Amino acid sequence: MNVRTTLQRLGWNDHFQNAFNALDGDDLFPARVITEQRGEYRLIAEDGPLRAFPPVTMRRKTDSLEKPGVGDFVAVVPASSGLPSIAALLPRRSALTRQAAGEKAESQLVAANLDVVFVVTSMNQDFNLRRLERYLVIGKASGAQPVLVLNKSDLAADDRARFLSSVGEVAAGVDTIATSAMTAEGIESLRRYLGPGRTVGLIGSSGVGKSTIVNRLIGAEVQVTAAIRERDARGRHTTTHRELFLLPDDLGILLDTPGMRELQMWSREGLSEAFPDIEILFDTCHYRDCRHNGEPGCALDGAIEDGTLPAERWNSYRKLRTEIAEQEVRRKRIAERRRKFGRYGQKRRKKKR
Repeated sequence: MNVRTTLQRLGWNDHFQNAFNALDGDDLFPARVITEQRGEYRLIAEDGPLRAFPPVTMRRKTDSLEKPGVGDFVAVVPASSGLPSIAALLPRRSALTRQAAGEKAESQLVAANLDVVFVVTSMNQDFNLRRLERYLVIGKASGAQPVLVLNKSDLAADDRARFLSSVGEVAAGVDTIATSAMTAEGIESLRRYLGPGRTVGLIGSSGVGKSTIVNRLIGAEVQVTAAIRERDARGRHTTTHRELFLLPDDLGILLDTPGMRELQMWSREGLSEAFPDIEILFDTCHYRDCRHNGEPGCALDGAIEDGTLPAERWNSYRKLRTEIAEQEVRRKRIAERRRKFGRYGQKRRKKKR
């Protein structure tokens, strides 16, 4: 009988083992980040759960992608007293990221080392195709497989066909599953994406039923849930932090995330994959440098005119592309200011000497 270790159940494989073997330090041991709150990490190692802090040098990093996040594998060094310390972050196999909320031009790591991303939305008045496109872009860019989950089918008996048809416009080539976390419809279909060592993350707005789906798949009430507001079907925040859950019977790992109030793009990765219909039209325009704004022979304009491409989808693509371009300009400006400030600081130090 092949008995799998705790680390293997957590997704440990040759990729992480080889990276760990390349580190210096005989006393190091590997672990996976389960959750992080206020700079303190909860991990699971071969011997069980533990708490740890990253070193000061890692805490000072401004880019969140350089710090451990939920789902990361790390190397830990034991302490003679107090909490052990995270010594190194092992290279990721995938990374789900977004533009950090607020005015900062910084990335935010949502989850690391996912195999599958369940993009969850609900079949009620909170359903929004344009928001769904954003989720699909970051899902495609993560390196994991996005799967669209249309939840609360029990509330949409008369409109199910309409919802499924609408989703077909924006999720071509993406597996789509209708579920009801309340009645368990479709939950068995979600289980086929689980498996030994596989990590599945759930993303979506508040109130779409992510936590209830987690509870269904685990078979226990591990996450708090709450009813949506009746007047507008908007959800209430019940999940307050990202957290990994190890499934029973070696069925893999689930990662639940809080509902995202703000979902801004961080990079252009995933944009082409989420809008393949538009990218194909670009290649069939009469002119190579077509600006798709009324030029003769523009295939995109023709598709909008004959109804093949909804104008709303083209406008959504342009909005996302503009948003990404603006973020790239902001990042360049901030990087240039930091370089200038660094040179200014070096000159000041030289003068003091």
